[in-house]
Amino acid sequence: MIRERLKSERAKRVWTQNEVANKLNISAISVRSYENGKRNPSPEIIGKFVELYHVEAEKLFPDIFLLFNGTKGITKEMTK
Repeated sequence: MIRERLKSERAKRVWTQNEVANKLNISAISVRSYENGKRNPSPEIIGKFVELYHVEAEKLFPDIFLLFNGTKGITKEMTK
């Protein structure tokens, strides 16, 4: 699930949610919401997480990519 991958990537770096929020220029509440599974990040925020964690979008957010598979949803180009 998305929330577990986000928490795992943050934990690997020993960052707090506030630190991640500052690095992504979003609120700590948003980071908590993504990590708690209350919200899914937008394509723009997905791109920010991908850059921050140096992980491919499909690996970090496979659940979202499955939802959009074969549609005009999120693509690799949108997350760069």
